[in-house]
Amino acid sequence: SLGWLGEFRDSFVWLEDDTYYMLVGTGDAHNGGGNAALFSSIDMVNWQSHGFILDYEYEKNMELGHVWELPVLLPLRDETGEIVCHILLLCACQIEHEVVEVYGFLGNWDSGNKKFRSFQDRAILLDLGHGTFTGPSGFVTPDKRSVVFTIAQGKRNGYDEFHAGWAHNGGLPVELFIKKKKLHI
Repeated sequence: SLGWLGEFRDSFVWLEDDTYYMLVGTGDAHNGGGNAALFSSIDMVNWQSHGFILDYEYEKNMELGHVWELPVLLPLRDETGEIVCHILLLCACQIEHEVVEVYGFLGNWDSGNKKFRSFQDRAILLDLGHGTFTGPSGFVTPDKRSVVFTIAQGKRNGYDEFHAGWAHNGGLPVELFIKKKKLHI
């Protein structure tokens, strides 16, 4: 079986050439950490499993938690407009210190082998942290910019949120790109 029973979260779907791909957040019993299950389809009805999108060492990335939520894979372009790499984003979940953050790995997406190969051993924190921005989602705009938006977490207690009738806020969209071989937001 792929992933942990009951942990099948937050699908992210994209079309590449004539194939649809889907990431689903879950846990990886092999390494004890979270991961994203990868599927492909030509009709968005029948899906084929390809295992996990990423091989990594959980011991070096324990802040990523035992389950990943909201996995997102986006191409990153450089100053010339060429795709130079991809970013695999995730929201850490089921972590011991209970601070949910957005992390990412820079690397190469290989659609032929259905794998993402990370450039680094450790994930990078996408923003300033402290549990303020969570829940990444993203898309590529018609003019080929990779855009991500998150949830701006509220800091009220549950009682106050309930009586206000709302909780949290949508974060502002930000563009991700590579400049001088580094990630820029």
